[in-house]
Amino acid sequence: MIIRMILRKSGFRYRINYPVYGKPDIIFPKNKIAIFIHGCFWHQHGCNNSVIPKTNTKFWKEKLSKNIERDRIVAARLKEDKWIQLIVWECETEDNHNETIRRLISYIKNYVGKNTEVNRG
Repeated sequence: MIIRMILRKSGFRYRINYPVYGKPDIIFPKNKIAIFIHGCFWHQHGCNNSVIPKTNTKFWKEKLSKNIERDRIVAARLKEDKWIQLIVWECETEDNHNETIRRLISYIKNYVGKNTEVNRG
């Protein structure tokens, strides 16, 4: 929600709940940019937030492995469909969200060019 709010305040117009494979959290349809906000645990980022629980370990390893495989499939499909996929990790929004937002906005601006869908005004 923080990222969406800051993007909106920065003048970006995006879509949510847009019918794109993988159900991205934020979409710029005309520019074919799909942004995913991934939870570090659920998508196994590798940071301190992605430690597998010590109880029911087998279940969690299987569950999280399936999530990782699904992420690979989604990324491959989006690439095949010529979508740009950006991932923002949960820990990036906790530790230094200002820097994360700055990089995200810069990255989006590099891809959108003159498209009025995401420019201010």
